[in-house]
Amino acid sequence: MRPCSHPGRDRPPKSDPIEYVRKMLAEKKKVPGFGHRVYHTEDPRATHLRVMSRDLGRSSGQPQWYEMSEKIEKFVKAEKKLNANVDFYSASTITCWASTRICSRRCSPSPALAAGRPMSSSNSTTTA
Repeated sequence: MRPCSHPGRDRPPKSDPIEYVRKMLAEKKKVPGFGHRVYHTEDPRATHLRVMSRDLGRSSGQPQWYEMSEKIEKFVKAEKKLNANVDFYSASTITCWASTRICSRRCSPSPALAAGRPMSSSNSTTTA
């Protein structure tokens, strides 16, 4: 697979993600992707997505998303004793998967989907 060339692919985040999470915790805000009403130990779905995120990051040439997620997970675990839930590693997994699909041109999502907006009925290609 050739390297992806979309803008921003290798751009680091504008701020330190650990500092961002530290600020959220100081402001008593919840950190998305951590804790679960049922799973008080690690969410078993997160275990699988963690591996998937790591592997997709490596194969897509974008390991920075997994590495950033891993650092945040370790920080929150140490500070708040919270485990990652299924949503946490979904973000880095989908980011790497979507960029490889878009850049390899195997899949051409609609502009709305690529922009993260839900498809509306006006975007639909089906007719009655």
